[in-house]
Amino acid sequence: MRRPAAGVTGGRKLWSVAAAWLDYDRDGDLDLFVVNYLDWSAGNNKLCGMEGRRLTCSPTDYTGVPDLLYRNDGGAASRTSPSRRGSPPTSGRA
Repeated sequence: MRRPAAGVTGGRKLWSVAAAWLDYDRDGDLDLFVVNYLDWSAGNNKLCGMEGRRLTCSPTDYTGVPDLLYRNDGGAASRTSPSRRGSPPTSGRA
């Protein structure tokens, strides 16, 4: 029997650095917590360093992006922000 898709793809492409499965809402279904880092892309890449010598910019030069919680409702997962669900607000570069 084929299960429906979880619904965790699509949307804005983020730089995710870690993930964990947990039963966040204690309903017996595993939920997915995804840790994101920075708002970086080739389009917003910054130049740092001295003239003629390119260096990698510090992470503090970029905006942190929020972590995401995908709550499993027994069918398709729904994405929520942990800061709206009673958890401390989190974002990259913390």
